[in-house]
Amino acid sequence: MGLIYQIWFMPLLLLFLIFWGRRLAKKEDEVYKEDARKYVNIEGRVEESREVVPPWRRKEEVKKEEKKGLPIGFWILNILVITYIVFVWFLTTKEGFSNKIYEIITGFAFAFYFFNFNIPSLLGNIWTFREYPGSVKGEITLSKHFVLASRKIETKIYLYTFTILFLATFSFFILGILLSLIIRIWLIDRHLSKTPLPDW
Repeated sequence: MGLIYQIWFMPLLLLFLIFWGRRLAKKEDEVYKEDARKYVNIEGRVEESREVVPPWRRKEEVKKEEKKGLPIGFWILNILVITYIVFVWFLTTKEGFSNKIYEIITGFAFAFYFFNFNIPSLLGNIWTFREYPGSVKGEITLSKHFVLASRKIETKIYLYTFTILFLATFSFFILGILLSLIIRIWLIDRHLSKTPLPDW
């Protein structure tokens, strides 16, 4: 726990999670394409020289995907969060502010970044595509409702796990993580209520 009181630790950790999340998302896409290529080639339907199109997209219009960078608002928001954490760190260490408040804020920020970038899911997907060729990512992503529901279940599992950990340690850092997970479930519920179920 002492490491979070180093002024450089939390800003560097949050920046690391931002770039790691982006890198994992890119890696997931690469591994998925490699997996789809193996699957289609096993079926013997696509030549090596042609563009690989997974079976579930054959009847769809193939569109060239444009690479989208992160919006400027994303960076402004993250700079504000990091500045706020450094400000509370200053109050904690120099002005005698409650260190419990700082632990809650840092725990919340860590968990919010870690789980909202879906780092556990990305790591799981990369492993799945590598170990089980022919994984049907395309069929799963057809339903946003299904994906959101899966994320809610995943978040609840982490919530129960960290609740047990909090009761065992009474760490305010873990309390911040719990608050973040509760807010994440609320945000997912909001998305679910706005996402219509597919007709099929």
